Order: sequence, then C-alpha cells, then structure tokens
Amino acid sequence: LIGGLSMGGYGALRNGLKYSDTFGSVIALSAALITDAVAANGGDMPGAPEPKEYYRSVFGDPARLLGSDKDPRALAKKRKEEGGPLPAVYMACGTEDSLLQPSRSMRDCLRDIGVPVTYEEGPGVHDWNFWNTYIARALDWYFRKEP
Repeated sequence: LIGGLSMGGYGALRNGLKYSDTFGSVIALSAALITDAVAANGGDMPGAPEPKEYYRSVFGDPARLLGSDKDPRALAKKRKEEGGPLPAVYMACGTEDSLLQPSRSMRDCLRDIGVPVTYEEGPGVHDWNFWNTYIARALDWYFRKEP
C-alpha cells in the first residue's frame, strides 16, 4: 500500500503505477494531478504558492512531462500495454476542491484501461476537514478488499 494527499496523492499514484509490482494498492486523496497544467504553462503556475523551480524539480522539463514516467496516465497505459500488474486504487476529492476535474479525469482514465478504481467525492475543499473523513474511508476500503 502507498498513499498520500495533495502532492502526496500525486506521488502515491505515480509511484504506485510505476512500481506496481511492489505496490498492490494506492490511496490518493485530493491528488495534485496537475501534469497537464504544468506542461501547458511550462512549469509556471500563476497563483500557486510554489515557485516555477519547484514544479521543475518535481516533474522535470515541462515540455517532456506528458507521456513521461512522471505522468500517471501514461504510466497506467504503459503498464496495461506491458501486461504488468495494476494496483487497486482508491481516490477521493472534495466537490469544492480545485483538483476535482483532474481527479475525475484520472478516475476515467484508470477505469477506461481496466484499473480497479474506487472513487468518491464529497463536500469539501483541499483541507484536513475533508482528508480526515476520507482517510478513514480509504483505510476501510483497503482493509475490506484485502484477504
């Protein structure tokens, strides 16, 4: 199991897919699935608290981000094409979170390629009020699905 929230949710999805022979399950809460935005803006994320250098250190060259091993959608598709194991995924995002649309997009991508994904939305923003509720739900999901 690997899990995280916000940028940690992105990292959990990325690493869970890249190393799916190690991680059989992924929990991603309010995952910062911002690869499209980073690529489109060259790493410059207006209004974001982190400087451009931060995004470059996380994602590498924005011009080469999409389709790379830093792109969770590309990793999932590659793993599926290679016939490798795919982790079970639990995702949740608040309905008032700015990351809702990227979360829905990732959910749809995973479902389309056959990744077993459980996805939930509920009232909330990008904060601990939402995460405290959904961490408990995620752990319930994990322990219910494990033999």
